Amino acid sequence: MNWFNTNDAAEALKITPTRVRQLIKKHRSNKELVKATKKGTRTTYIVSDKFIEVCQTNRTTFTDKFKNDDDVLKLPNGRIVTSFSEDEYNHLDKVIFEEHPKILAEYQKVKKELEEIEVRFKDHIADLRNERNYLRKSLDNQQEQFSKLLQAVQQRNLIEATEKGIKPNNDD
Repeated sequence: MNWFNTNDAAEALKITPTRVRQLIKKHRSNKELVKATKKGTRTTYIVSDKFIEVCQTNRTTFTDKFKNDDDVLKLPNGRIVTSFSEDEYNHLDKVIFEEHPKILAEYQKVKKELEEIEVRFKDHIADLRNERNYLRKSLDNQQEQFSKLLQAVQQRNLIEATEKGIKPNNDD
């Protein structure tokens, strides 16, 4: 089994040494792929030829998934990777940087209008509640007045009936 330092592994994989260090961090627990060596206070890592094989296989698998332009790759961390043609990318760029500010300004305007409408509706609802309470009290007063009027009419009828002798007086 052959062992390589970070720079040699980067050259073999045709990627940057920084990317190799990221891959080492990912595979650090597998002792067949990565070994730690101490040089004074610094820890350096060396990688095996199996590490290079695994990384090449993973990269090939990753790039094979983008053979078709319609492919979408969902990564385990929740991100989505997709490919764009140059025209699609230019259109997306235009939407994000040219049309987005216009849409955002329109959104802010509509949001402000909706907030104003909401305030007006809340005021209107409060007015309707006050009017309902007023009408309820008014109806209660009318019922009370009607009850008093009915009592007065009943008393008058009773007095008239007693005077005419239609109904005997209970006071006797």
